[in-house]
Amino acid sequence: SRVVPRSAVSFGPAAPLRCLRCRRRGAAPLPFLERPVEEVKRQPRRSSRRLPSAAGRRACSGWSSSATMREAWRRRLVLVVALAALLGPRPALAQRAFKISSSTCTIAADSSSCQISAAGDAALQVEFAAGAPTTLTLDMSSATTCSASAVDCPQVFMTKSDHNANVLKISKCSYFKQTAYSTHLLRYTFINVGDQFPYTIKDDNDEGRGVVPPGAVRECYCYCPNTCAVGTSNRLYCTHIAAR
Repeated sequence: SRVVPRSAVSFGPAAPLRCLRCRRRGAAPLPFLERPVEEVKRQPRRSSRRLPSAAGRRACSGWSSSATMREAWRRRLVLVVALAALLGPRPALAQRAFKISSSTCTIAADSSSCQISAAGDAALQVEFAAGAPTTLTLDMSSATTCSASAVDCPQVFMTKSDHNANVLKISKCSYFKQTAYSTHLLRYTFINVGDQFPYTIKDDNDEGRGVVPPGAVRECYCYCPNTCAVGTSNRLYCTHIAAR
């Protein structure tokens, strides 16, 4: 075979390179050398990845459809939750409500009985009318104050005072429906619906736990760690600063 010198090889379109391995004259030129080298370099490279088969394309199509369905369901779920939050019950419909007793317990002297509430009543109306220091003591363990069956225990006291020294005393405050709750905190609410005089809140320790001026509200929590049958084991903790 003969050797073709490099100077004899031309890459231009006018002088195509013949097949060097073919001894026969007149062999067709290499097809990729019929174009300039610059044009050959500009040709994009073909991807080495194989195209998916028909089954692969169907699988990809199914995955895309499933993803689209999941996204659609997710959007529907978000819409349902938003509508439920928008159209659901308002907070006002779920707040606590206390039925007010239809009659008022009038206190003309020191008393230990004032349960005039009917079944379903939880807010007791109390009016001090002695014009002198008067104490109303309510024993929450007594059936006459806090019955286990017919009458609800008062949880809210709407009181009108006529003297600065009037006292509303809650005895054995850890009892509810004649059962002691040393494992729970019981809450009592005291409201002064009067216009002039305050009254004082006390427990079995005979200490003032809070003063309720006209137009004010005091929240008290009863705590009894043990032996709740002993009155002094029951103590009220009120929002107003206690004396001791």
